[in-house]
Amino acid sequence: MKGGDRINLAFAIAFVLYATSAGVGYWQIPPNPENRFESLAVVLGVPATASLLFLLVSTLVPSLLGPGRLQFPLTITLPLVYTVMNIVATRMWTTMSSVILELPPVLALATLWHRPATLGIAFTLQILVLTLWAAVKRPSR
Repeated sequence: MKGGDRINLAFAIAFVLYATSAGVGYWQIPPNPENRFESLAVVLGVPATASLLFLLVSTLVPSLLGPGRLQFPLTITLPLVYTVMNIVATRMWTTMSSVILELPPVLALATLWHRPATLGIAFTLQILVLTLWAAVKRPSR
């Protein structure tokens, strides 16, 4: 597979992984937060950061995408890698430079990405969506 095709695949997979995480994150926002826009930016910003990390890693480690097409083991391992990136992104968003600093209230919503239920729902949806995508894109015999 050519480098350009591999990058296109990485971008497409990162978008699908982000879209499913963003949907789960949006669903987890409290009904009437104090600052709706800021809450939305924080909750959707964490998976966006994870997507950028995913793109960086998939560019630096081309073998992450396997043979260059979406097939069975990748439909599980790529969401797993993305989930780890989500955890790393959450740590990046919520770690303060000093232990005496308190996490601002608006950034407290980023910690929803540390909840096993949120990560599990996103992981499961990502596997389902990537599996459906692989089945649709499968070459006919």
